[in-house]
Amino acid sequence: MSIDDYARWLGRATLAVAIILIGWGLSVVLSQPVTAWFAASATIWMALLLISAVWQLRGSITAIAALALATAVVSRLFSILRLNPPASIAGLSPDDLDALVATGPGVPGFELLGWFLGALVFVQFVLRAASVVASADSREAALNALALTFIRVYVGLMFVPHFGSHILGGPFQF
Repeated sequence: MSIDDYARWLGRATLAVAIILIGWGLSVVLSQPVTAWFAASATIWMALLLISAVWQLRGSITAIAALALATAVVSRLFSILRLNPPASIAGLSPDDLDALVATGPGVPGFELLGWFLGALVFVQFVLRAASVVASADSREAALNALALTFIRVYVGLMFVPHFGSHILGGPFQF
């Protein structure tokens, strides 16, 4: 079996695990009392996860990078979800409300499935990168390098407000 054959097989397995993750996430959104913001955000990210999981079947390294980002976000959303919200938010300070929303125990087992999907994506990225190097197609390699540079800059810019709030926020970080 060649590297491309392993990558194709792994791509199909990755799509199957992504569909399981999305189905589980949708069942939580539809059956649990979640906020409208969480439902909208999770639905958008799960749609992006599905699109990138299907797109990665074509062997695009850009699609694999998009799949990695969507996997991380969906896994994170459901890993910190508080499934038992308080009956009333009356009398809670903004800090208490933020702690209630952002520090839940999450959906049991969801984080493990997210890690498994992330590992599949990482292995697939390595296989696809090895395949590109082996094919030595200079145009494809140049486009992939450009796409990866864009993704690195984009992710780096996403981290600026996150780390800035931790560094500059003092005791009240958000």
